[in-house]
Amino acid sequence: MKNPMGKTRKTHEPYAIFKAGSIEYRVVKTNQLPKNEVKNPYAIWKVDARSPMTYGKWEGARDTYKRDVLNNFTLVKAGPEFLEAYPELQVLDEHLTIYHE
Repeated sequence: MKNPMGKTRKTHEPYAIFKAGSIEYRVVKTNQLPKNEVKNPYAIWKVDARSPMTYGKWEGARDTYKRDVLNNFTLVKAGPEFLEAYPELQVLDEHLTIYHE
């Protein structure tokens, strides 16, 4: 089976958006199928990030441990592929808004 989120997307078309205060992560790629991530405590997501420390500009795509995102950030938006792959996650808005900046 092919990873449905294995292709890198642009910052304004992420699979999901997570926030913690003024820090925002946009998941633009996952390296493994979700069923394989369960067995891997070092599963990696590629994220684009922005915060006051980046002066509001996007930096990425950086490798980030999936567990760090899930343990420290809140899922605020997600596209259909992400919601299907991670049904256990609660999202504030089930429909991903595509941002054009």
